[in-house]
Amino acid sequence: MSTPAKEAGRSLRILIAPDKYKGTLTAGEAAEAIRLGWLDARPLDKCQCVPLSDGGEGLLEVFQYVLPGSLLSESVRDPLGRAIQASWYLAQSAEERLAVIETSQACGLQLLTPRERNPLIATTHGVGDILQAAKRSGATRIIAGLGGSGTNDGGTGMAAAIGYAFLDKNGRPLSAIPRSLVHLAAIRPPHDLSLPSILAATDVVNPLTGPNGATHVYGPQKGLRPEDSHLLEDGLENLATVVQRDLSPGLVSSPGSGAAGGLGFGFQVFCRAELRSGFQTVSGALELEKHISACDLVITGEGSLDVQSLQGKAPVALARLCQRLHRAVIALPGRMDADLQTARIFQAVIPLTKIDPFLETALPTRPAHTLRAKAREAAENIAGIL
Repeated sequence: MSTPAKEAGRSLRILIAPDKYKGTLTAGEAAEAIRLGWLDARPLDKCQCVPLSDGGEGLLEVFQYVLPGSLLSESVRDPLGRAIQASWYLAQSAEERLAVIETSQACGLQLLTPRERNPLIATTHGVGDILQAAKRSGATRIIAGLGGSGTNDGGTGMAAAIGYAFLDKNGRPLSAIPRSLVHLAAIRPPHDLSLPSILAATDVVNPLTGPNGATHVYGPQKGLRPEDSHLLEDGLENLATVVQRDLSPGLVSSPGSGAAGGLGFGFQVFCRAELRSGFQTVSGALELEKHISACDLVITGEGSLDVQSLQGKAPVALARLCQRLHRAVIALPGRMDADLQTARIFQAVIPLTKIDPFLETALPTRPAHTLRAKAREAAENIAGIL
């Protein structure tokens, strides 16, 4: 492993790669605060910022930070069918035109007030609207980040927007909303569907149905009432059955198909997308291994370093990659669970607060200042930390 502590007197190459500090700092803002703090103490070091995302919120910003392109806006339907503007990113190079989508821009829980949350009727139609816009733009490849949805429709709303028809037992059209899926009897694909290749990125491994599936695990936070859970679960099970018969014989629910209320499943069966770990998708697109190999030390962070972080969140996945590439890594999380075992993952963990969650203790004007101060502290004590 690289040992910058032994070389603290010379200029070091620092890779700064945090995730977002949810509700306070974006990944890009966090990276800049860390960079400034580090250079306050060690102005001769060379810092490179590569913000991270696990595939959900923040994905657009990450690609804007590292790939030239344009942030575009499209009129789409929100989960309740209202017209809204959703942003997406088109990165252009000599090799390809890459469209980057955060599906939560069109079907996210943040688009609904608590009183509006109703997974019986919420739809992913707007995601299909963005896919159509990406296709019209000439995109040759799409990366779609899943997460933060307010929907539980198995991607049927998205499918309807790109031309699929859903029929009942009498051959009559069904509305592509979750409460209708128990009546689904047939699916008719569009005659001329043509989409770019799609990678669907997710940081969860939940299957479509079952006790660990989309409905039971994520339904309650989307406003699902206990008495309605069987209706949604039965609908997704019926959807899977009809899909196997009409579209994808032999399909088996795969890890991540339950992401975003079954949108992971929808991307697989309606768009022929590949489901992949969010971190793997982002790290591959950003050539993260190359950046790690070229540095002496990596600094990362996120809002909360906790048990969920160990399940594949970006900072822990980054640290494990650093281990494989023999590079030291420091974490500057907003907060950290006191009993979390990190000694084998990070060389040092310096939380911004040890008592209350970052979101509750830091004023809106202080997060960047506090993070900068902690980065300066880490730089000043680099020899003692590592």
